[in-house]
Amino acid sequence: LLAHELTHLAQIELAGRDRGPAQWLVEGMAEWVAYRVVDQLGLASFEDWTALARVAAATYVRKADGLDLDRLTRRDAFMAEHQRVGTLLTYRLVFHLAHSLVAEHGLQSLMEYFLAFRFSGDAARNFSTSFDMSVEAFERAALTTLASAAPRV
Repeated sequence: LLAHELTHLAQIELAGRDRGPAQWLVEGMAEWVAYRVVDQLGLASFEDWTALARVAAATYVRKADGLDLDRLTRRDAFMAEHQRVGTLLTYRLVFHLAHSLVAEHGLQSLMEYFLAFRFSGDAARNFSTSFDMSVEAFERAALTTLASAAPRV
């Protein structure tokens, strides 16, 4: 919890503001950092957590009838969504998404996304500049990956 909340403070410092970055990425990065800390403390395996999160993310997509990152971008809509679909599934989904970005582009790119808000409030442009793809392209790729992550029940 402490690592998660301290990450939010770091995000605000990087962005120079409290609003702007996509809420799904704000929470996903905070979860990613928190579980890296938990792993470093020897309390849980980061690899085990990523496997669990991938299955939970696939379950989220089925339960929510898809993945709509636009819906998860605004803080109020994110809150409503995690109440509708479930807090654990939603936070595991955003952890999985943040982990995918870090695995593909590195932690530096994630930090550059937040830093970009110092200069521009255009979230879509900041995302595409930081990760060399649009949010929509990332969403489509995530859906493709998650389609095979867990068996249908």
